[in-house]
Order: sequence, then C-alpha cells, then structure tokens
Amino acid sequence: MNAVTLTILFLLLAPILHAQAPAKPDFASLKDVIALLPREVTKDLKQPSQIEAARRTANEILQRDAVGKTVTIEVELGEWAPWAGEADNTDKIRIGVRDMPVDVSGLDFTVRLWVMLPPTEQVFLDKARAGMKVKATGKLTRFAFTSANGGLFLDGDLRNSTLSR
Repeated sequence: MNAVTLTILFLLLAPILHAQAPAKPDFASLKDVIALLPREVTKDLKQPSQIEAARRTANEILQRDAVGKTVTIEVELGEWAPWAGEADNTDKIRIGVRDMPVDVSGLDFTVRLWVMLPPTEQVFLDKARAGMKVKATGKLTRFAFTSANGGLFLDGDLRNSTLSR
C-alpha cells in the first residue's frame, strides 16, 4: 500500500476507532457498592452501642474498595449550578441529587450525593429538569458514613461524570 491509500484508509476509519463504547463501570449500581459491606458490619450499624466502630469499619472498606472506582448510580436530579472546583479539575457543573433513602436488611440510611460534570454535559442538562431520574456514571472520590441529628447518612462525590436516561 502506498502513502495515499493509507491516508485515505486512516481518514475513513478514524471516526469509527474514536467512537468506542465507554468503559464498563467497576460498579453497575449503588446496590453493588453497598454490597461490599459485610453483613456483620451492616448489623452493627443498627446497634447504638456498636455504631461508631461499625461506621469506621464500613468507611475503611468503602475507602479501600470503592473510592477511586467508576460507578453508575440512578439518581433523581436536584438543583445544579456552575462550579469552580479545583484549579486542575475539568468538572465545572455540580448537581445536588435528591436524597436517596436506602434499606439494607433493616438498616435505614440516606445516601446524599454530589455529582460533578464537565461542561460537555450541559447539552444533557439543557433538556433535563429537577426531579428527572437519570443514570450518573463517574469516579467515586468520596463515600463515607456520617451521622447527624440521629440519622445515618452515606455521603459521596461522583466526579468527571456523564448522565444518561
């Protein structure tokens, strides 16, 4: 093959090669992430005398096995706004998703999540509305159990995210 043929072939195939399917997330759902927690830990999270030790253990597991991984979580959009973020970050939009009540074997807690997006996701948001259910896929950069006012919360950040229906 000569250089002209190779150039034409490259120009024809480049869009196909570039448009590869996105990588499969490490976790396909919030349920998959929560399943990392051993039954004993979730049981102890229900016991007032054990909750602090269980919370620390759960957070260590989540930090080790979930944070830094890619996850897809079905969320209900709350409000969104421009976000400055850190200087070296490409995320420029932040969405506060609606609280997600969760029940795992009788353990009730609420997931509170921030979803950060690059500006390219504005096209999706232009057609979205608060309350809409979407799938957010991104890198989990923070996920930890906290407690406040007698409630148990799992707070997290999903960065460099994409949204889909």
